Amino acid sequence: MSKQWSSPFGASATRRSRIGLRHSVHTGRLATGHRSFSPARVSRQSAKKLSPTAKVVIGTVASLAAFAAVAAWWPPPPPPESCGVVAYTAPGETDSAYAMPPDVSDSILQCAKDKRPLDVIRIEADGKSSRQTIDLTPYVDGEAPTVEVRQVQVIKQTNDKLESLLADMNQPTPGTDARATYLGLVDAQPFSRFTETTPVWVFSTLLDTADPTNLRELSWAEEGTEQVLETIKNDEFIPTWLAGHEAVTFIRTAPAGPQELYPKDVTYVEGLFRGLMEQAGVKEVSFVAMPPSEAVSTEPIPPVSVSGVPETPTVSVNPDTGETTCAVTTTARFSLVNSREEVELLDRAALVADLRDCASHLSPEATVLCKGFTAWPGPLKADGQPVDNPANSIAISQRRAELVAQVLIEDFGMPGGQVKAEGFGNEGAPNPTDPASADNAVVIITITPPSALAA
Repeated sequence: MSKQWSSPFGASATRRSRIGLRHSVHTGRLATGHRSFSPARVSRQSAKKLSPTAKVVIGTVASLAAFAAVAAWWPPPPPPESCGVVAYTAPGETDSAYAMPPDVSDSILQCAKDKRPLDVIRIEADGKSSRQTIDLTPYVDGEAPTVEVRQVQVIKQTNDKLESLLADMNQPTPGTDARATYLGLVDAQPFSRFTETTPVWVFSTLLDTADPTNLRELSWAEEGTEQVLETIKNDEFIPTWLAGHEAVTFIRTAPAGPQELYPKDVTYVEGLFRGLMEQAGVKEVSFVAMPPSEAVSTEPIPPVSVSGVPETPTVSVNPDTGETTCAVTTTARFSLVNSREEVELLDRAALVADLRDCASHLSPEATVLCKGFTAWPGPLKADGQPVDNPANSIAISQRRAELVAQVLIEDFGMPGGQVKAEGFGNEGAPNPTDPASADNAVVIITITPPSALAA
């Protein structure tokens, strides 16, 4: 007979203990007497003992943790779109001080009101570019103004930032001995906020002295820009970040010091950079000419040899025949318009002054032949002569000769029937050893007196 264990608490306690043990087996909780142990019940009991402050702290920590989790998952807002890009070349002694055109200032002021940044590209003499971003957001007492009454502060702060930017733009770089506008635009990289509609303003005289737009080596001839554009296109030397862009505006600063441009030179330079931008994919290219001013830099940039100051034509008289010959340089007096299909006389009064000495040899009985020629910057044959004499070159030279003849008739009284004009293009140009020379872009006037005609 087995021995019966007797609980000191009596039979009812024994039964309760057995019931508690059976309950613990089914619930997985440790049973103590008739009630099982539950951590959740302990937590609820502990929470009842927390002070209100502790509860607030715990709630705040939990909220912050939840916010951090959402912030980590939620993508950051995109940066504001750029107000515009100001690109400029480091100034030298032949550059006037940079100034901000009113239209550009107004655009930047509006961007400040919209709390948008301005991106700046500085182009050094070697064509390398550096970038910075200017926060145009105005601050009043450390915060961005949101009410209209603070617009005065907005305007003042924006003007102060523009003055600071101009001071940086007019700060020369020691050792600057070149200008590389186009090379710097090729080297530049787009900003993250840059879009196809972002305004781009380029400040420069555009008188580059670095390849591939080294104006010291270009001929300044009417066909020259086409050859430069073709070469750059073949070399794929393109500012790709401007591809498909809506508009680029060149703020063409006037040269200072010994450098000087004539209307023909301006037409050539603007035509070259317009072609470069259009070739890069820019849809609209415009130019704003700024008046000359004193140079802010003493860093030497040698002047670019442009088309040259117009000189009174050299007059030579043949002692045997009495014929008079004068050569009128056309690069500074004529310009090509409408894609080089028409010739425009830039300054009639200046041409009349050029011809005065030559016209002193005219007589009503003499005959006058005006022979027009053009320079040739294109490929040459083995003998160094042009491979071609295009029809448009002949037409250009013909029209120039006709305009000179017209001045001789209308301003110097020569009978129209005794003045003839012919265009030869590059054939028989006066400087055959250098077909690209501006010396070949001339009209040669030959005055034959009656005595020579009789002989």
